[in-house]
Amino acid sequence: MEKEITLYGSDSCIYCSRAKEWLEKHKLKFIYKDIADETNRKEFEGYNVFGVPLVVVVNKETNDQTTVNGFSPDIYEKEFL
Repeated sequence: MEKEITLYGSDSCIYCSRAKEWLEKHKLKFIYKDIADETNRKEFEGYNVFGVPLVVVVNKETNDQTTVNGFSPDIYEKEFL
């Protein structure tokens, strides 16, 4: 299954840094979108969640979408590996 992973975060957020490090450690390709950028922030706001990090995973075959709000290595392992 091919996945497209997008991480919405902020450079000043420690949990966003941990999320990036976790994804990199597990060699997962992802797009990082800093919500300090207006376009990225508007996209992020469309998910109606509170706070960053927010990871959005799209299954490229089925177009199904999964979102994970916050940083939890256990949940990341279950959803992304």
